[in-house]
Amino acid sequence: MTDIVVMDVLIAMFAGIVYSAFFYAKNQTSTGDPFDPTKAISTLIVGAGVGVGVQLSGLPITELSIETQLLAFAGIIALVDAGIKAIGNKVLTKTKFFRQLSQAVMAEGTHVYTMTEASLQWLTGDLPFRLQDPVANAVKEAEAAGSYTYAIRAGNNIFLIERAQLVGHKKYLLSWGVFGSNVVWKKISGETLAACRKKGFIPEWGSLT
Repeated sequence: MTDIVVMDVLIAMFAGIVYSAFFYAKNQTSTGDPFDPTKAISTLIVGAGVGVGVQLSGLPITELSIETQLLAFAGIIALVDAGIKAIGNKVLTKTKFFRQLSQAVMAEGTHVYTMTEASLQWLTGDLPFRLQDPVANAVKEAEAAGSYTYAIRAGNNIFLIERAQLVGHKKYLLSWGVFGSNVVWKKISGETLAACRKKGFIPEWGSLT
């Protein structure tokens, strides 16, 4: 009897995981949001629990019943997601902050700071070859836009730039957060950079504003 109950629970957990994966995939497609590994994992974890709950309630485990419960437990998914991200920032990533090593260079006749060759080499020197030119291009685009502080996402790295110098670097130690060969940049506020320094870590890309 005990073996049967355990098997039923395991089947319910598996069904909850499968249907929650469908739920996450459909939501991602409808919203157009990029794949978020921690949110996906959080959805699967809560989905497993939902599957067991539905099974114990005596209701049939269907895609609709699981999705209905997942919608109701959206807040729980968000809490699990936040917890995983917090652990990931401490355990699965390495963050460094740097002091500006030299006076920033301002382009003649403008109010735009430009990165020196030495600073650019320091930024890109340890990157895979496929990322070096895209990162250099991102720097040029940011400077052309007159950005004072900005962030660059490249592979499993996030860089923070202030006054054309690297001031912060977050590296994902495992496959967690790897973004392939895609390199993008965006402006961030001085308040965001100050908060990163104060807390001692760089948050996920979507939280950098």
